[in-house]
Amino acid sequence: FLDIAMMVLPGGDLPDVYSRWEEPLVWMRANGLTVSPGAPLPIVSVSNSVLHDIGMKALEKANLSAVIRFSGVDYLSAQAAVKVGMGYMAIPLRARREGMVVADEYFLPRLPPVTMGIRLREGLDVSSLNPMLRALEGAMKPTPRRS
Repeated sequence: FLDIAMMVLPGGDLPDVYSRWEEPLVWMRANGLTVSPGAPLPIVSVSNSVLHDIGMKALEKANLSAVIRFSGVDYLSAQAAVKVGMGYMAIPLRARREGMVVADEYFLPRLPPVTMGIRLREGLDVSSLNPMLRALEGAMKPTPRRS
């Protein structure tokens, strides 16, 4: 059992969410990756990923064809595949790593923001965990930028 998880939250009201926030979702790629016009977009994915599903739905809605070039079981392996130029990946902006750039190609569809949050195991007694949960929220939840 997991007691506490930071994750992409599904839609709807969930009783076991401690905190939620929106983050920008963007297409990432390696700096030198180029795609020929009209060619299927090479995609890097994580198995059973909500983020992958959002990206693929956006491509489908934009009538763009895609081919999965790499599908990993975790984000570290997928990020490594992006870094070596295997394809594009839909990922929260804050997850960008060295060797990855935000893909701003005109043909890529914009991605909607994604709702992230800290989710608790249903029925978890948090009375003694509140200081730790506040610290986790402070470390993970983006702070609003001042204009």
